[in-house]
Amino acid sequence: MQSENLLIKGQKCFRKEFYVPFQNSANNVDLYTPAPHAQFIVVATENNTTIEITPTQDLQGGHLAGVAYSVTLEKGETYAPAAVGFLAVEHPTGTYITSDKPIAVTMSDDLLSGAPHGCADLVGDQIVPTSVLGTEYIVQKGYLYSQLEKIFVVATQPNTTLTVDGIIQPFIVFQGESRTIELSTESAYIETNNPVYVIHLSGYGCELGAAIIPTIKCSGSYEIPFVRGNDQRFAVNIVVKSGSEDAFLVNGVAGIIDASYFSDVPGTQGRYKSAKVELLNIIPIGVGSVISNTESIFQMGIINGDVGGGCSYGYFSGFSSIQNSKNEFICNSGDIILNPGPANKNHLWNDNSSNPTLTVTQPGIYWSFSEIDNCPVTDTFVVEILELNLPPDTTITCNDQLLILANQGFDDYIWNNGEINDSIVINAKGEYIVTVSKGLCELSDTINVNKLCGELAYYRFCDCSLENALKTGFDLKLNGLPNPVCVNSIYDQGYKYVGDMQEYLIADDLPELTNNFSLMAWVKVENFMNGNESTPIFTQGYTKDYITLWVTPTTVELLLNWNTPEMIWIIAPAIINTNTYYHVAATYNFDNSLVEIS
Repeated sequence: MQSENLLIKGQKCFRKEFYVPFQNSANNVDLYTPAPHAQFIVVATENNTTIEITPTQDLQGGHLAGVAYSVTLEKGETYAPAAVGFLAVEHPTGTYITSDKPIAVTMSDDLLSGAPHGCADLVGDQIVPTSVLGTEYIVQKGYLYSQLEKIFVVATQPNTTLTVDGIIQPFIVFQGESRTIELSTESAYIETNNPVYVIHLSGYGCELGAAIIPTIKCSGSYEIPFVRGNDQRFAVNIVVKSGSEDAFLVNGVAGIIDASYFSDVPGTQGRYKSAKVELLNIIPIGVGSVISNTESIFQMGIINGDVGGGCSYGYFSGFSSIQNSKNEFICNSGDIILNPGPANKNHLWNDNSSNPTLTVTQPGIYWSFSEIDNCPVTDTFVVEILELNLPPDTTITCNDQLLILANQGFDDYIWNNGEINDSIVINAKGEYIVTVSKGLCELSDTINVNKLCGELAYYRFCDCSLENALKTGFDLKLNGLPNPVCVNSIYDQGYKYVGDMQEYLIADDLPELTNNFSLMAWVKVENFMNGNESTPIFTQGYTKDYITLWVTPTTVELLLNWNTPEMIWIIAPAIINTNTYYHVAATYNFDNSLVEIS
């Protein structure tokens, strides 16, 4: 199986000048049709883009080495010239490409031979433009058989000096000329006087991979996200400034990449350290991971593969000047202090202030320019205000459910009932609290839910004598069945319905006055109000003297009281046949006061 990491390096690779670096030590295996070749792919980013190519070797289509030619592409179109032959010496390394509008260029070397050990694998990478090249590079050895592991340096200017681990090498005389370096030690430090491309041929065993190496000067990343794609061997090559080798985290965990794994890079006088770390049983497959350093930028390449399974190799760290982007959060209209880092110096913020930090209270995009070791650094902060607002307190009825939705976008949600999603569905009375967090911001909010619930009750006012009612009493049963309640009229002026809680009443027959002062009516009462306050649910009376039934959840015995201006008649204790006891009292509203016996 052939595999390779062709890492897309972003906007910084859309430029107008490139040299194409190839390895020129391994041949393409020519046992297949169509035959594999070394080639490069040019992509236009704008319409009517003119591209001029000066190949260093003959290309298919009749394009001769050293003879410039042009092609015109529309936006999104590609042009992919290939080498004529399959031998390493026929690879067009150092081919010069210019354009009048920004383009992107990728190189590919198909079915590259791992001879004499067998294997054939694809290698390739997206090429960076000349504007982001440097003069200092550190290359770490991978896992190839030793005679296959090589470094290729391509000059962009004539008479380029070259040193490896502090040892002077012969000049690279011509621009576009390539120099091969055998990598026999664990790492190599390369210095030049002019910007150069450095490509590293590495891999596992005889399975090849290749990567463009970023310059060590003024490039790198504080954190590098990636995804492991398979269960093959998985290793990282790391270069960091000395003193920060103990500050690495793997998915937030310290100690996995230990400081003891690092050694000095030859020729750097102890300024840099490098390590080759296998993480086969550490990095999960198919999910995002992050390797970070809390103190310094670093460079990191990933080698993933195995003999017989192909190899993927590429550098995931930054290739150009240091650019950091951070998301920051303000908790509930507070403020936040933006800090590029303790190593940054000579600050300039977008409000023209020059302090090391900036305190902000409003959302938006903020940026600062600064320096680290004389390298320019741009930090961009995207500030959001995080707010948590649960719905207002509410009441539900007996058989209803309620969806409580918290603000979305937080990393973690914890409800006091144990739920961990951004919403919950409830059907019980209570206090519901959610605690959310994102970054360093943690917020909580509460909603109180009341519940209207009760048995279906029927009250029947019937013809009976006051004397008999006082002597015998009656039962009031809330068990869902019609039960008579015997109450006699006191006055002959008549009674009328004056209740103001009609939403809780459904009357089959309105009350009517009869000549013998009796009242006959069915009143259906649903959804008693649960709570701590008494609630009037039914009123019968005339002028200033009338009865009101009050319902309150309590554990006391149920009493029915009759109130008049002259006296309070306690008719009888009543028994309620449900799981919840209710207190029923009469009222006298002559002076808007409540007389309640409980």
